[in-house]
Amino acid sequence: MKWNGVIRAFKEYLPEIKDDAIVSLNEGNTPLIEAVNLKDILGSISIFLKYEGVNPTGS
Repeated sequence: MKWNGVIRAFKEYLPEIKDDAIVSLNEGNTPLIEAVNLKDILGSISIFLKYEGVNPTGS
């Protein structure tokens, strides 16, 4: 499935907005990465970190 950005993904929950008014760099949909080193320290608890650096602006 092609990702069309966070605004289109949640459009049904937002006030009405016309499609031609949406500007997107296809931000959002960033991956969760398992912090295996933390799991080694904490034991059986799995911790996942959201990697926001892959957004188009790098933020």
